[in-house]
Amino acid sequence: MATAKDRAQAKAGSGLNDDIGEQKRLELYRTQVVIREAEQRAYDLFLQNLVKGTNFLVIASSKT
Repeated sequence: MATAKDRAQAKAGSGLNDDIGEQKRLELYRTQVVIREAEQRAYDLFLQNLVKGTNFLVIASSKT
């Protein structure tokens, strides 16, 4: 989370944009968790041959 000094620098035009607030951060994190759980479930179903076609995992590509 941004400190008072960071916020002062952001207002001075340093480019720091970290003032979205804790509630918004939590909302974004929870959404990310839901998406990853859904993706994992889809992958599990794919491995059981219950979902046909191809499967691209964003989880695997975002863990770099």
